[in-house]
Amino acid sequence: MADTSKLHPATIVTNIKSCIPIVLDYEGSQYNNWATLFKLHFRANLVMDHILPPASPIVPPPATAAEKLAAKALWERLDDIVRQWIYSTISNDLLNMIIHQEDTATEAWDRLVHLFQDNKSARALALNAKFTNTKLVDFPNVKAYCTRLKVLADNLANVGHKVSDERLVLRLLRGLSEEYKTFRTTVQHRTPLPSFDVVRSMLELEEDSHAEDAIHDFDSNAVLVSHNVTPQNFSGN
Repeated sequence: MADTSKLHPATIVTNIKSCIPIVLDYEGSQYNNWATLFKLHFRANLVMDHILPPASPIVPPPATAAEKLAAKALWERLDDIVRQWIYSTISNDLLNMIIHQEDTATEAWDRLVHLFQDNKSARALALNAKFTNTKLVDFPNVKAYCTRLKVLADNLANVGHKVSDERLVLRLLRGLSEEYKTFRTTVQHRTPLPSFDVVRSMLELEEDSHAEDAIHDFDSNAVLVSHNVTPQNFSGN
């Protein structure tokens, strides 16, 4: 039986938000990342069985009554800690929806799983519509555009509709604005098609190049304007 006199790693975590820097909201766009980070955190702190109980019950070795009481107290404390972690990293709307006073950590976790993974077909249709209609013109820069596409692709995978890397690249290219027409044509005719990560890096460089060209054109126009200025322009006539 585990030695309950030793400090359990989960009991010394002082700031869960430094470990899980995501606040899960009702839209659920970050659910996959949130759940992945939490599972890593649970394993690292030896509390994975508080959200995913083992398929086969673990039979503890013989113990005294005092040891059984100590083990039960530790388990309940750890379960409350895990539940606090979950509640502290979701929005108020989600908290109000899933919180139950007598829940265990497993029940709290399962409520979120059901919320974001039930009705997968309906969620997949909605996510696919967003994925298909995502375009660069709706974002301030290439980085934000690519990040949104990747998040939508991850969410589709989370509901059982995995987006291939090739489809992700083609969606990225199709959503580009007219100023990237040459870039799009060049990339889509490559064989094999570059990976999403490669195309994203190429596109960010292309964006930088466009910005430099715009500055150069502005400076050139400013010089031309200054050369065309004559004293008569300021005579007031």
